[in-house]
Amino acid sequence: MSEYTLRGGYVEAMQFSFSDLRLPESFCGRDFDSDGDPETNKYVCAVRSMPGGAWRELEDGDWIVRFSDGYRIYPEDEFNVLFEPLV
Repeated sequence: MSEYTLRGGYVEAMQFSFSDLRLPESFCGRDFDSDGDPETNKYVCAVRSMPGGAWRELEDGDWIVRFSDGYRIYPEDEFNVLFEPLV
């Protein structure tokens, strides 16, 4: 997990990968869910956008961003336009 800036504030974010499902589970807690077959390595993974909110399916390379009111999912190209690493 790293910190990134967005218009003067900062958020915590992580890039999703099917190769390690423990990381998003640790980052999102109960707001992350996965279902699949480890033998075929085919999974469907999702993050709940807000407590009690809708589930958003994840694609490999998507960024999960934690805001004070919940999570938002950004494709990598959109994330790179909106956010920059906090140094």
